[in-house]
Amino acid sequence: MCIVMVRCPQTGKPIRTALEVDWVAFNRLPNISTRLHCPHCRYWHVFDKQEAWLARKSDLLIFYAVEVQRI
Repeated sequence: MCIVMVRCPQTGKPIRTALEVDWVAFNRLPNISTRLHCPHCRYWHVFDKQEAWLARKSDLLIFYAVEVQRI
């Protein structure tokens, strides 16, 4: 299972959504707009499937570990 990710248009940082799917299910998702509250800029963003990508959970752990070290 992978996490559906999008990017904050204000900060450029990736946003983890609450969706966990595999590649087959992701490819079957309809391209509809969805709202998401951004933890980085605190605004609501609208995104669709074409703006999203899949990330493995192990990749996210590495990304967030690097982000914490930068602070």
